[in-house]
Amino acid sequence: MTTSIESEIETQILAAITTAGVTGVNLYKGDRNGPKLIPYVYASSEINSERFEQFTGIFQCTASLRYTARSDISDNAQFDSKFQQILQAFYTQPSLAEQMTSASNSVTFYVARVQNITPVVTSPTRTWSKDIIIELEVTSKQT
Repeated sequence: MTTSIESEIETQILAAITTAGVTGVNLYKGDRNGPKLIPYVYASSEINSERFEQFTGIFQCTASLRYTARSDISDNAQFDSKFQQILQAFYTQPSLAEQMTSASNSVTFYVARVQNITPVVTSPTRTWSKDIIIELEVTSKQT
């Protein structure tokens, strides 16, 4: 079975969270449409460009990870505590890129680093959200 690079990135990012022992959140990939059970972590990714020059097969990608929880159920301290657990999953030994490469059957991860963190408060739905932006450089594994 073949999967797209984007789908494999999302799968491995969510797997890193589960491997780190983060519990109590629902996990969703970018192909998920419709409502989601709160609290949740939603991973999406896209290929930005081919790295170095055309036809190298090494792609520069961006992944976005959004953690969302209800503000009327969890206070800011609880929300931030869970977010820190999620963020710590990306600072492990072996490195995130090594961990994702060994778990993946179809993608080699050369670089995987947290690029940005963005807080969001959504009033109509009374939710807290924070995004983690991860920059990656990947290629398909030769089979």
